[in-house]
Amino acid sequence: MSRSIILATILLLLFASAAVAGEPPKVAAASPDHGETNVDPGLGELRIEFDRDMQPGGFSWVGGGPSFPEIRGRPRWTSPRVCVLPVKLAPDHLYVTSLNSSRHTNFRSAAGIALAPHPIWFRTGPADAAQRAAAAPRVDEKLNRRSLEALTRAIDRHYSHRDRLVLDWKTLFAGNAAGLMEADSSFRFAVRTAALLEAAKDLHVTVLTDGVTIPTYRRDVRPNIDQRAVSARLDAVRRHGPGVASGAIGGKIGYIRIDTFDRNQLPDAGSLLDALDACRDKPALIVDVRLNGGGSETIAGELARCFVERPEVYARHVVRDPDAPGGFTPPASREVRPSTERPRYEGSVAVLMGPANMSSCEAFLLMMRQAPNCTLIGARSYGSSGNPQPRELPNGVTVMLPVWKSLLPDGTELEGVGIAPDVEVPFAAGAGRDPVLEEAIRRLGTP
Repeated sequence: MSRSIILATILLLLFASAAVAGEPPKVAAASPDHGETNVDPGLGELRIEFDRDMQPGGFSWVGGGPSFPEIRGRPRWTSPRVCVLPVKLAPDHLYVTSLNSSRHTNFRSAAGIALAPHPIWFRTGPADAAQRAAAAPRVDEKLNRRSLEALTRAIDRHYSHRDRLVLDWKTLFAGNAAGLMEADSSFRFAVRTAALLEAAKDLHVTVLTDGVTIPTYRRDVRPNIDQRAVSARLDAVRRHGPGVASGAIGGKIGYIRIDTFDRNQLPDAGSLLDALDACRDKPALIVDVRLNGGGSETIAGELARCFVERPEVYARHVVRDPDAPGGFTPPASREVRPSTERPRYEGSVAVLMGPANMSSCEAFLLMMRQAPNCTLIGARSYGSSGNPQPRELPNGVTVMLPVWKSLLPDGTELEGVGIAPDVEVPFAAGAGRDPVLEEAIRRLGTP
């Protein structure tokens, strides 16, 4: 059986349980543990012990790709509280997995209550036992204390969304201090820091160590798009770059889909502008960004400039300054200006948007709102920005913290609020059609 088939089997829904009131189960012990380093690569199984009896036969070991352990057999329960996964590990390797996720919840207590998603990230050590012994991690309490103090100062002085959820940061740090002080490596300190900062529910807060980026929070978002229904509507489809494609609907409406503004995939705006050029002969245009989670605001702006006819303020922001009155700088404006290199697209435009949109994609939505004859159609965006900047701790861990609050042109804060579409369209998956796309076609003129 192939690895992909085995993994699919592991994630197979084995129990269909209704929500049950009560306390969810917890992980009592894990081997390897989350954040553990120098793990023996000869270890033949991952072992999880829960704090109560669990449903027999159900499991969700979540992950994939080279960071997921090679599976060497079906997971099994050795007791009502212990589940093991046979694996083969490689030396000097980072492994990333999770018990349950927002969509896979088969680790459940005997009462039917799902385990909250529980990450298990670990690093293996050298294959040679003597080398592993020489590299054994150790606790450096002085370094940990200095790093904890630096982390506390960074949150207090530089984190722009520190007070968004009115968290009791003092109590939060006090409850996690012992675990951070006992961390025997920068990696374990980093994963425990990420767990602490999860309370902020901020997608732009991440923790970096040894080239690894550890998220502090994961969102559960279902994009409001039926990709099969969209594909069935398109003719003359062309791909212009990673996540960028163009097409036509009925010969009269151009269609551009942009799934990312990430510089790692789009080093510049060339593919976006090529897609627009492919549709310039159409009197109407649909720009579909419903799968776009952001990236570079500059790259997004290069496309938006081709639609506006004069400089327009599309957003404002204030930057965290602990020494300023109120803790922030005065508001600064961000403008989108017409392109001087390319002609403006003058036809009618519909931008398809939804809950997956955040960060620089939300900036793109605000830019496009300034364009004449442009309508935003779909559902409210996610509402997350922040311009994260690095804060380095003495132990080599870096925490990326947002330093600004992004504001709509009228001064309304974006974080946790998002952008409302001009036309809201309810969406239900599995209907065999894409109502957001169909509404755009109707408004632009059915071909």
